[in-house]
Parts: sequence; C-alpha cells; structure tokens
Amino acid sequence: MPRVFRKPAMALAVISLVLTSSWITAGSASAWATAGDGYATHDWVVDKALEILDHAGTRPDWFDRDLALPYTDDPDSIERVEDPARGWEHVYYDNERHGGAVQRVSEHYTAALEALATGDTRAATINVALLSHFLSDIGQPYHTARAGLRQSSMHAAYESAVKARTRTPAAAPGWSNATVAVSRISNVRKTAAQTAAYSRARFADLHAAFSATGSVDNPTVNRITGEVLRRVASDLANVIWSLDQGTGRSPDLAAFSAKLRWIGVRNADKAERVIADVRDATGAGIGGAEVAFTWPRADGTRKLYRTWTNRDGHAELTFPVGKLPMLRRQDVPIVAIVNAARTTRDRWFIPSPKLADGRAGFKTVVNDPTPDIGQTIKVTSLARDTGGRPVRGLLVTWTWDLGATSVRTSAITNAEGRAYSYRTITSSITSGTVAITARVQSYSRNRSSYTSFNRN
Repeated sequence: MPRVFRKPAMALAVISLVLTSSWITAGSASAWATAGDGYATHDWVVDKALEILDHAGTRPDWFDRDLALPYTDDPDSIERVEDPARGWEHVYYDNERHGGAVQRVSEHYTAALEALATGDTRAATINVALLSHFLSDIGQPYHTARAGLRQSSMHAAYESAVKARTRTPAAAPGWSNATVAVSRISNVRKTAAQTAAYSRARFADLHAAFSATGSVDNPTVNRITGEVLRRVASDLANVIWSLDQGTGRSPDLAAFSAKLRWIGVRNADKAERVIADVRDATGAGIGGAEVAFTWPRADGTRKLYRTWTNRDGHAELTFPVGKLPMLRRQDVPIVAIVNAARTTRDRWFIPSPKLADGRAGFKTVVNDPTPDIGQTIKVTSLARDTGGRPVRGLLVTWTWDLGATSVRTSAITNAEGRAYSYRTITSSITSGTVAITARVQSYSRNRSSYTSFNRN
C-alpha cells in the first residue's frame, strides 16, 4: 500500500511496501539519534555527504537540503512511534531474520529514480532523505552485528553520545572527510549490504571499548565512530550522484520460489518454516529483498510475518502454527517485494493428525504387478491415523523410476484417505522392475511407502 511517512505532502513520495505490523521488535533504540525536526546525527550525515559533493563539484541542483532534513528522522519519529515492530526495517543482521534496512534503501532509491524521470524533484529529495536514514542506520554497528541485538542499553547510550557531538553541521570535523572521491554505484542493494558488512566488522571492538568507558572520547570508540560515519557519508554522496546519473538501480526480480516446511502440519507446532529464494535475471540472488506472508488464526484473522533475504537471495523464517481446525486447508500467499513490484506464490497447508505406524498409516499399492504395453497402471496410496480413520486432504507425491527417466506425480487424499496416480505403459519404459516411491506429510512428519511392478 502507498505509505504516507509524515505530512500529507509525503504522498508525493510514491512507494509501495508491506508496512503493517510485524511479529517482533528489533531492539528498543533507534539507530543514530534523532531530534524530531531539529538537528541531529541523521541530518549531520546528509550535510557531510553534501560537503563531499560540493568539494567534487558534483552536487545536483535538484537535491533540496532544506526540504530533506525534516524528513531524515521520520522513520523513527513517525513510523516507529506508530508501530514499534517496524524496528526490523532499521537493521541488517547476519542471522535468520536479517532485517529490512537494505530493502528500504533500495525501495526509496527506486522511487527517487522514478521521480527524477518524471521531473518530480520534491519526491526525489524526500525519498533520498528517507533512504539516508536507513543507510546511516546500517552504518551503526549495533544495527548490523547479531551480538548487538540484545545490547539495548549500550546501543542507546552510544547513539546519545554520538548525537551530543553532531548537533550542528560544523560539529565533529574529525569524523568527516569532504575530500573523498565521488563514484557511481552499480547496484544500490549491494552498496547497502557492503555498508552493513563494514560496520558489522567493527562491532566487537566498538562494543568492548564503549562498554568499558561509556565515552566516545575513548580512542577506539572515536576511531570506529569516525570510520563508520565517513563511510555512510561517502556512500550517501555516491547515492545522490548516481541518482543524478540515472544508475544504481538494483536488479528486478526474475525468479521467486517459496515453500512451507510442512504442508501436513501438527496443530500448535512451534517450528513451521517459510523458505524462499529471490533471484534476478542472471540467476544471482537478490540480497535484502522482503518476503512477507499472512498466517491464519483460529479467530479468522491473519497475522503478518516479514523476513528478508541474505546476500544469496535466500530467506527462512520459523514461526508457530497456532491452533487451527483439523483437516481444513489453509491458504498462505507468500509475497516477494523488489523495486516496489510484488510477486506472489500461493502455498497452502493443512493441520493433520499423526498417522499410524508402518503400512497401517501409509501404504501404496498398484492394481497390476505385471502390466503389458498399452495398459494403464493405477497407483493407490492410503493414509490412516492412529485410530485407523482415513485422513483426507493430504498431498501425496509419487516418484516413478522408469529406468532411463523418472517422473513425479501428485494428488490429494480423498474422504477415504486415498490418493491415485495413473500412467500408461509404453515401450519407452524400460522392461523390468519399475519402482514407485510415495511421500506424504502429516503431523509435521515425513512418511514414505513403496511399491513396484514389472513391465512385460
């Protein structure tokens, strides 16, 4: 949905994101301190980037500094105030959930490019201001290192200490360098991910020194703070210049696969998992892409979950199933969002009972063990629970080993617990034994059974 980040004028910054409530909050402190519409670290970073551009003679006329600065804090002062769970958008960790900062950088970059293409310099400036917030956030080591996730008190204290030194454009000259070269970026997602890696590598030393002294005057703290702030200012200068040159847009999504770990799942299972891969047209993974889905609840509502891909374009998220009606199919659309485009894969699951052990719970048979060419083989798989009752609604897949090739088929068990697969015997099927493996999931368990026939 289009999101208005602050005043109604922000409707000009057109960008479509999944921005409703998430399931967990990432930390309690915002990255780098803000001052509402006053001046603090996020504003200071913008000014340092502009100094770099001015020194290089590459500052574009369309970027309006006075318009930009009031927006740099909006992701904290407006978005997170409305929904604290959106703290996950301000980080990019090296763990399962990663975080959405790379995604927000990329999405605002795309929106700024599109705004410039239509001559809307106001929207472009505002999107750069918002982008700068998230780019600066992942230059803060507490927002990129997994070990910083639970260090909320040190996190907040460090940001407050840096804020006290960055309250005016001329403050902290030792933490800036206007003479660095300006260069075009080729892929803003990779730029943002590299910034996160740069700050992450400095977390251990920063945290150890700041925890011991509580002061940015400590030589180690001072040095690392300068390193990461110079990095994000340089990156932001490169972002603004690249936007002016029309380059740096991250690749579009070309391939998206998504699945659930369990289709036949145990009710109240705490370890269901969504597994997704997001790739571009070259087959390379798209890092930092958002993957979102809504999970059904017993009361008929749905809960939004969000995760983000790693540098290889892979994402996994483990979460609880909850208690849902047994043997009732539940649909789960899984969405990937890249460059404001949404791609959906429709998946489903069914809360299901434990099957009986062995062939009593899942067995597979053929209608003829010695068929001739031209005859149709019927394979039947039967699923029953521990009470001997048929289990309907389960997905059964069969792998037919035909000699030179193998074939996969699938079907759903009916009210009698039976699923069927058919195949006509042809001369292309190698004579001799044809093995068939049937697989099914129920009660968050994998089950398999086997049968075979001999082609005459």
